[in-house]
Amino acid sequence: MNSGERFFDRLLGRPPGISALPAHAPANAGLHIYLDNQGRVLQTDGALRHRLAKTTDSQQPMPLLDYVDAHSAVVIEGCPGDWQGQTLDLDFKAHAGRVLQTRGWIQPQGDGWVLQLLDIGDLIAHRNQAETREQNQYLSAQISERLWVCSLARLPEELQDNLQSIAQCLQIPCVAIALLDSQEQGWLIHSHYRAHDAPALWHDGQPLGTALDSLDGKTPLNLSLNHGHSEHPRLQGIFNNAAGFLVPYRDDHGVAAWLLC
Repeated sequence: MNSGERFFDRLLGRPPGISALPAHAPANAGLHIYLDNQGRVLQTDGALRHRLAKTTDSQQPMPLLDYVDAHSAVVIEGCPGDWQGQTLDLDFKAHAGRVLQTRGWIQPQGDGWVLQLLDIGDLIAHRNQAETREQNQYLSAQISERLWVCSLARLPEELQDNLQSIAQCLQIPCVAIALLDSQEQGWLIHSHYRAHDAPALWHDGQPLGTALDSLDGKTPLNLSLNHGHSEHPRLQGIFNNAAGFLVPYRDDHGVAAWLLC
């Protein structure tokens, strides 16, 4: 028995070393899907069954394939007997277009089969967050190193390249950096990047006025629209009335720059 099997044993309250599951597993143990030998869904049990978009029909049972996303179909090719001994990662169609991400295995059950699954959505979200954090830290270190060794003559080009790297890493269409103008009376777009199919929100040298001075500059600000209205109408114009983020950079004298994305 591997560590993954022991992990699921503990979650399901199953004694170690016992591979066969009881005929009626606890209803709160996840999702239990009872199948016939052709892979058609006869019944669903468990707390997670209420999150499925499709309900079972005992008169006309539908294939398990109809319950899962298209990319999960390759995991359950063939008949249930072909899936034995495998860890099955299946994404089920849930309500409101959502996805229920599960992991489990299949066991013989009477004349058919029972598919036993657990919700791993939180685990996948945590893993994705950790990977994103690591990716962002790596990008930050790369940018710092490139700017440190960059000459003043190449600085504008290097800044443009770094803005492009940020946009591609974060998968955002437009990004810009705003600095105080030469008189320090207002803010202006110092440099920007936009994807080829993105709207032209900014241009280099574009004045932004003093609207950014109304912010404390201590934390990033999410400029979102609620039913077409914004809590910061003066700032929304900077993004052409679209949603966006304002990320401040502070030094000993206060806010020295803003990242617009």
